[in-house]
Amino acid sequence: MKLDLDETCPLNPEFERMVQELPKSFSKCQRGLWQEFINTVGTHYVSTGYIGASVVFEIKNLNPDAVHRLDESSYSMDSFLNYLLVLPRVLPTNREDSHLNLIFVGGDPIRGEELQNSRNKFEFFPRLKRWEYSIWDNPIVSDMHVGLSEVADLVTTIDARTGKALRAAVKDLRQIQDGVICNRCAIE
Repeated sequence: MKLDLDETCPLNPEFERMVQELPKSFSKCQRGLWQEFINTVGTHYVSTGYIGASVVFEIKNLNPDAVHRLDESSYSMDSFLNYLLVLPRVLPTNREDSHLNLIFVGGDPIRGEELQNSRNKFEFFPRLKRWEYSIWDNPIVSDMHVGLSEVADLVTTIDARTGKALRAAVKDLRQIQDGVICNRCAIE
């Protein structure tokens, strides 16, 4: 499911209050105020992304004969999964010796563990369906196709001068990280 937040989305009233309490212009002598705001809300936010979940089949320790039998062109998805799930001791207690590791991200963790403990496709597919239904209650944000936007853009929608001042504060704080500092204000 795609997550798309644009500037027309309603803002948290607490965020608006924080912005209204900021100075309308940037002064190096007020770094503390700006740094506190940036430490609280950050400099960027996720504006677009995908939420959901994923299952990863990690296959390891396969000999050349096993790889040959996994030729995708000769197997349907059903046959492929069946082959994976009937590998000897697919998920043994000692995972170091496992040929297949099932990694799930998102969804109900208990349902994910059930997936990991599947020994054949007759256990796997019903458990997969139960896990898929749990995604709606336990989604994650995917790390692929994530769009970031500047918090300063949101601040500008509330007050343009404060948005400009926030950009200057971010630039100033980056310079401090790089070792450039105003001696007069560093004393205060």
